[in-house]
Amino acid sequence: MRSLLALVDNVNSQRPNILLLSVDAFRADRASFLGYERPTTPTLDKLRKNSLICTNAVSTAAFTQASLHSLMTSTRPLSYGGYDMGVVNRPPTIFHHFSSHNYTSHVLSTFQWASELFGYKSGVDYLEYMFVLNSLVGTAEPVLRSQLQSYQNGKLSSSELAAQVAPFVRGLLDWIDNYCNQRIKFYHEDKRDFPNSRFVNDGYNFEKIKAIVSNHRNAFERDQVSYTQRHFKRPFQPHEYLGAEWRLARHPKKLIDEFVFQISNLVLRQLAPKWASLRNMRFKRYVDGKDLADRICHRMHAYDGSRPWIMWAHFFDTHVPYCAGYGKTWYSKTKHYLEALGYPSDIDISIAVKKRPETDAELRNWSALYDASIRYVDEQVGRIIDSLQKSGKRENTIVVVFGDHGEELGEHGDISHHFRCYSHNVRVPLLINHPSLKGGTIDSLVTLLDLGPTLAQLAGIESHPKWEGAPITSMPVKNRSEVILETVHGGSCILTERPIYAAVRNKEFNFLWKETLDPTDHCSPAGPELFNIVSDPFEQKNIYEPVHPVVENFLPIIANRLAEIPEISDDRIIAAFGEAGQTALRSRQ
Repeated sequence: MRSLLALVDNVNSQRPNILLLSVDAFRADRASFLGYERPTTPTLDKLRKNSLICTNAVSTAAFTQASLHSLMTSTRPLSYGGYDMGVVNRPPTIFHHFSSHNYTSHVLSTFQWASELFGYKSGVDYLEYMFVLNSLVGTAEPVLRSQLQSYQNGKLSSSELAAQVAPFVRGLLDWIDNYCNQRIKFYHEDKRDFPNSRFVNDGYNFEKIKAIVSNHRNAFERDQVSYTQRHFKRPFQPHEYLGAEWRLARHPKKLIDEFVFQISNLVLRQLAPKWASLRNMRFKRYVDGKDLADRICHRMHAYDGSRPWIMWAHFFDTHVPYCAGYGKTWYSKTKHYLEALGYPSDIDISIAVKKRPETDAELRNWSALYDASIRYVDEQVGRIIDSLQKSGKRENTIVVVFGDHGEELGEHGDISHHFRCYSHNVRVPLLINHPSLKGGTIDSLVTLLDLGPTLAQLAGIESHPKWEGAPITSMPVKNRSEVILETVHGGSCILTERPIYAAVRNKEFNFLWKETLDPTDHCSPAGPELFNIVSDPFEQKNIYEPVHPVVENFLPIIANRLAEIPEISDDRIIAAFGEAGQTALRSRQ
């Protein structure tokens, strides 16, 4: 605790800049600065001396959409109606709160859910979008899934469906319009900073896109019912809505270049199919980490020091597909990252662009490519630190590096991260660095809800009263005996209908509970699971028994939490927990 307070005392006279660098799907047990045997994080290893490192940090859910909105507002994922609409109607975000204390706030959003449609513009001075155009439309399916199902099942009339989707449709069209305005405004800067990122190289004519959006807006306002019936059929396919119309709304040179490329790749596929598959992924599905680091550096250098700033950017290179390396031929550089980690350089890199590994050997190589992607992101963090040093801003900048959730690499029959709160999916690295900070480790049970209050204390400002977390060195965190995680299986938080998934964990056990098995969940076992994470860190042996003392201790915690969620009826709580549910309801009253 002394080290954190010492830093606060040191910076109170001049509030520090804050740089938040989140890394997608970043497993704690794959970070060398947390003890992993392969050197995945040499940059973060060097920062240990002046860093607070949380060894028991967890995300509040196992995927970005739920975890991100939760950590940014220090609120639980299923509070405020769930996470479908982001931070809308939640307490102020970290950026909003710091803006109210004279900070300049800057969000470099590489993730479509961190956008104006989902509340991220509120209180933010600069919000920049760095994701592909079609991802905007892709948000419609999970948000509107339940309404469309209700319409298909006859529970909603056409006019009722139109009324329910109207706010989203209007917001989506406005968002696309603003996205186009950004691409036009930042055209030259985007060409400079993102020469190898897909959202720049898609070659869209954004004036034409704006015209398409205007036509849709007019059609919707003219006849909302007809528009909804035409475009929001069930099953709804985002690529058939808007995207189908603007597919060819590109600059002529892009259309010609793409035609030539596809023909040449067809020829290559006959000669070297694996290389053709890699070449087809010449532009990664997400912003390249090096390009993102370049934009971060340019934006940091632009600040004149008249006000402190807080900036956030999210690296996606550790998300599937794992594409370690820079540029259109990133795959030719992946072997260097593999070799640096002690892996054979002849690993078949082409499995990176497969949907999933199909053999044990491919799964091992898949895991190696994941490590290589961490090493690649760590390299970009090093470039950012060097840039801070050269610009003279390093001495007054707090740098925070953390994972938004973890990743599954085959431990429970799946890959990527599909909503299940196993340790590999929720344990994340969390490192807070400042040159004046005396480093140390914090082994308390920390969640990402604690990030906002911790940053507020470091900056010498009050935490927001509606934030639920606490500073990582505070007594409430030190005295925690367990933490609770929560979600539904995927998007569409119609909490009155969707079964709740929850987990309670302490330093020894992880208990996974489901109200019922969600019909869309094809991986999870039906019943509860309990793991001793000390003797069984990969959670392979389910030791659940209804009378296990840990289960008897943890079940009331889940019951009490569900009793706080207004959309969950008393009958559901009693049906799920019996006497423990009745006790929870009495406690709520």
